Amino acid sequence: MTHYEMCKAALLRPDDYSQLSKHRQWDIDKGLGILDWEGVHLSRASEFLESDADNEECRRKFKMTRSELSEIVRGFKSKFEDSLA
Repeated sequence: MTHYEMCKAALLRPDDYSQLSKHRQWDIDKGLGILDWEGVHLSRASEFLESDADNEECRRKFKMTRSELSEIVRGFKSKFEDSLA
């Protein structure tokens, strides 16, 4: 599974994921196939997208294209906008 696919899978976590026990979170991540996922630091990703960095630099930093990263950031922001405010 690519880093992009793991990010997409993480968007399938339930809305109350952060309130669940660590054991339940582990079960969910195991079921999604993302136990080894490193995650994406949203503020760093957002800052990166605002820069004029190219696709190759994006692949080095985030292991995905700029358009994929943009999609992931939008997805996380819309799913968790209340907790990110």
